[in-house]
Amino acid sequence: MLGLPLKLDTGPWTKKSSTLCPLLLLLTIAALAVPGQVNSEEVGFGKHTKNKDNQVTLADNTVIANRTNFDDLADCNFRKLYPDACDVTIKDDYIELRYNYGSNGCTVDLLSENKENNNRIKFKTGVRGDAKGGLNKCLDESGSFDGSYNNILPFVYSVNNAVIKHLNDKGPYRGSSDDCGDKMMCSTENCMQWTFLEVSWSRSKQGKYFAYTHPVGEVVEQSLKQAGTSTTFDLTIESSSAFTMHFSGPELFNAEKAACVKKDKQTVPPETWEITNDGEFKGKRLLVFSLLRQNATFKYVSGQRSEERPNGPHCELFVQFDANDYKLLIVNPRTTTSSTTSTTTEAPAAETSEPTETSTDPSGSSSTTPPATVDRITSIRTTSRTTTKRPEQQEKSGGGLYIAIALAAGLSVGIVIAVLVWFWMRDKAEKDKKKWKEDAERAEDKRLLALYKAEAKLKGKKALGTFDEWKKNRKESDETTAFEMGSVDDMIAVIWKKVEKDHAKAKMQFLVDQFEKHRDKEVYDREYEPEKTKKGYDAVGRYQDWKMRRNIYPFEVIDGTSTALEYGRGKKAYDKPFLPGAVDESIPATE
Repeated sequence: MLGLPLKLDTGPWTKKSSTLCPLLLLLTIAALAVPGQVNSEEVGFGKHTKNKDNQVTLADNTVIANRTNFDDLADCNFRKLYPDACDVTIKDDYIELRYNYGSNGCTVDLLSENKENNNRIKFKTGVRGDAKGGLNKCLDESGSFDGSYNNILPFVYSVNNAVIKHLNDKGPYRGSSDDCGDKMMCSTENCMQWTFLEVSWSRSKQGKYFAYTHPVGEVVEQSLKQAGTSTTFDLTIESSSAFTMHFSGPELFNAEKAACVKKDKQTVPPETWEITNDGEFKGKRLLVFSLLRQNATFKYVSGQRSEERPNGPHCELFVQFDANDYKLLIVNPRTTTSSTTSTTTEAPAAETSEPTETSTDPSGSSSTTPPATVDRITSIRTTSRTTTKRPEQQEKSGGGLYIAIALAAGLSVGIVIAVLVWFWMRDKAEKDKKKWKEDAERAEDKRLLALYKAEAKLKGKKALGTFDEWKKNRKESDETTAFEMGSVDDMIAVIWKKVEKDHAKAKMQFLVDQFEKHRDKEVYDREYEPEKTKKGYDAVGRYQDWKMRRNIYPFEVIDGTSTALEYGRGKKAYDKPFLPGAVDESIPATE
């Protein structure tokens, strides 16, 4: 199972590999004691369970939130219990999710009641001024997608909590060149296995608003852009490669233009999952929808994707779901244990403190549940009476204890096995290192012996002495030669003295320009020229413009607390003259 040889010496603690067999057996039994973990996923804010057949079992105490009970639950420390919950408002005709500056992203569970939306998602999205002012203050003036990054809203749907966490932390899943739909338009390092969508906003001087829908990480040309006087638009997602934007008019996304993802599989399919719980939810469907952090997307500079992330939004962005199609699901935080046959003993009046409140992360991290609660949701009320459990409740508690003991035993066995494997790997690594060193020394001695014999034929063994004496003298000679050649520091010192400039800053700039000349030659030969050959001059453009699009700028010596080098970001590629002798004449003048 671990790939260990049968006659492996595992160290002083054990001499027989058969010792591992019972340990592995115990670990296997412990793993089997928790059935259903491999083939299930945690989904949604309520941490529901989805199986491999895309069927969902809702968490206990899941209820439909409406205007009345949602406001009532919100009064019961709902925001304290779940600080990362979406900022939600429920109205008679829609459910609104708001997205403001500093948002950590959030997830909502929606009950889909319209069968036409089983594999389709419809919602309205928009922008409004924040508390500090109107849209003219928070929207950037720009007519292109790469000028809208200060008000961008990335989102994803129909994925599990582990995927949501990955997108929030790292952005899209990186792919290989095979995942790119157009290798001429998208560089290999930007290829993605699949992506998700984002909407963003900007404005014009004339009072119009620009709305954009864009697959995250794609080339700028893949964004849908529409202009109008409205600050909302409808978005319908029909498949993994098709969505329609309704702003100034309906516009369908053209999947054939895909560059950094495959043309037939760009985003996640808009799926809802069948609910298996008995009762009112039986046979209905769950939609998991997530607003992602700004870290999930990218900024674009001069039409090119950069690894820098946005830091917004500056306005308030929002998403609205039609209340006729969707209902908000929440797990009731006020549910506590109760029994109609319980025996109650009056307790003396005493002050009781609130139980420790631990936030629940919608991305899927575990939470601590105080003793006075049921299942996953923290109770926010305490009681001063003692309740006697039913016999079947006591049996369930005993079963839970056995499971906890089995899990603890399995964990202990796993730790023991991990320690044994670590010792074995460390011992093997030390032996391999020693063997490699001995092999290298033998190979070097063999090489030197061949040189010794060849030289002995010319000069005679008497003149050279024994092989060991000759090898020692040769080593000392090699070390002397290396010293005479000089270290990098020695060579830099010679070059520094040789540069005839009056000031240290002028010397530094001259040397920087010399090194920059060689860097430009290398970038030209290794990157620009092959790309120009592949795509053509019209697509790539001049060398200077090509460097600017890739943020390759000159270095410049500046004055601060000490002389320092500054990377000239934002400047033209050659807006400062080179000092004499520093011009790279190897680059064609036409470029």
